[in-house]
Amino acid sequence: MQKTISVILPALNDARIFDQQIHALLAQTVTPNEIIVVDSSSDDQIEALVKKYNNNITYFRAGRAAKFDRYFKLAINYIPWVKFFFAVKNYRAYPAESANFGAERASGNILALIDMATIPDSNWLQSSLEELNEDVKVVFGRTQYLSFTYMQKLIHYSTFGISSLESNPGTLIFKSSYLQHKMLEGFRAGADLEWRQRVKAHLIWKATSKTVLSYGALPQSLFRFLEKMFIYQMHSAPLKIQMNTKDAAAFLFFITFTIVITRWNYLVGWESQIYIPHVTKVFLLIVNIFFMQLIIVRRLRYSFLDRYLPSTLNYYFLFTLIMSLFLLSYRWNAVAADWLESSIFYIPHFTKIFIGASILSIIGYRGLYFPFRGGVPIKEIFPFRFILIGIVGALGDLVKLPGLILGSISSVFLVFSKNKK
Repeated sequence: MQKTISVILPALNDARIFDQQIHALLAQTVTPNEIIVVDSSSDDQIEALVKKYNNNITYFRAGRAAKFDRYFKLAINYIPWVKFFFAVKNYRAYPAESANFGAERASGNILALIDMATIPDSNWLQSSLEELNEDVKVVFGRTQYLSFTYMQKLIHYSTFGISSLESNPGTLIFKSSYLQHKMLEGFRAGADLEWRQRVKAHLIWKATSKTVLSYGALPQSLFRFLEKMFIYQMHSAPLKIQMNTKDAAAFLFFITFTIVITRWNYLVGWESQIYIPHVTKVFLLIVNIFFMQLIIVRRLRYSFLDRYLPSTLNYYFLFTLIMSLFLLSYRWNAVAADWLESSIFYIPHFTKIFIGASILSIIGYRGLYFPFRGGVPIKEIFPFRFILIGIVGALGDLVKLPGLILGSISSVFLVFSKNKK
């Protein structure tokens, strides 16, 4: 079978980078049979630029970006009736939607996926094409993130490291295989991770060991970085991805919530206008414990309990275990130390220790462990830059927290479903 390649290129507003992408695609050692541009820009600069080329470039308009449209499309994921008040269908196509749109219209039997602001190396198609065959249906790409300004370096080191990462951009896949496993639409972020996770479960795949793309459009300000993290995580919250991270964030939130609620009246004052009666505190704690139980049940059931216990006993066993552990930790000083500060088991200032340790561990993880794991040179971290790297990374994790918690809470109800796809 002759291999014909259709490159699918989403476009959004940045004509300068788009021009660089087209030049890089036309300079490939293996020339693509067609380049499909799926444009969601708010203006017509991309369309005008395409007309300057006489090559096999097919242009499609897929929506038009509007201010705050990503928030409206995000709202639809949680409140479906929003679409009756806003013409969301006319707004921008997200990367997954653009990929599906282009795949359905491609004439080639192999799809080459690229994303906005990613620049391919000149031998991208050739090197990936050599690994694609009748057995291997998909070859995933590998992207190198680039940073130029001081803020970009802090974001780069705390979030990605300097090692290239496996990515959807740069991926080659047979068109027939892609159409059987299209990306989920309606999500600004996370659809690529979900798709890669799903494809790996159903197709024979390889991940190229070569860096085939570069990405140099990291946010240049802290505010833009935090806004991006918030939007991305909220969009990906309903998707079943990054479950370890989501569950860890949810547990951190629930434990903190438990500590704050139990000490609420002490913290705000017994005569305060925001004093919470005990019945309200009990209710909040019950709800809190309920969601913590669901997370643990889901994780243990799928990984362990279904193999060894009848399903009817799973929940009773876990409920008893979790309640016992929670009550023991909640009443630790009373049970283990009888509130005697001289006791070896007494833990003073538990709340302060917990919050302080959490903050230091997050800064340490983002400022030291993550950069080292990502190949960042020691001279870029020490003597003091690791503190700033850790703070930037910690702030990014903080703004992602709402999305992580929503994702973990929404997914725990999968434990009651027999569908484990």
